[in-house]
This record gives sequence, structure tokens and C-alpha cells, in this order.
Amino acid sequence: MLALSGTSTQFEDVESAIRFVEGYDESTPPKAFDHYEPNVRYSNGREVQGYCPDKKDCIDFLRLLHRA
Repeated sequence: MLALSGTSTQFEDVESAIRFVEGYDESTPPKAFDHYEPNVRYSNGREVQGYCPDKKDCIDFLRLLHRA
């Protein structure tokens, strides 16, 4: 998960990524917040990349992938 105002953070599961996004304070990052880029890599080598302008869209995107 990359919240584009700081450093990249990796998670082992979707729920951990959702908790990170839920707790991320967009109002006081080190630089102006731009967007989230969730990148999900599956054990079979497939990858899904997203561009989410805000917290709600990012959580919705991750939950949609988690159900698939």
C-alpha cells in the first residue's frame, strides 16, 4: 500500500491493509496527500493495481478484491 505522501507499506492480508487505510490521517501527512495506490499480488503471480483518490474508495476497492 502506498499512500502518496509517505513511504510504501506492505501487508500480508487485506484486512491489515484496510486497518492501515482506516487509521491513516490524510490531514497531517509529511507532504500534501495525493492518493492511494493499492497493489495486490496473489500467490499465483497475478497482480491487481488500483488508483484511489481517497480513503473510502481505497477501502471499497480492497473489500471488493477480498470478496472475489
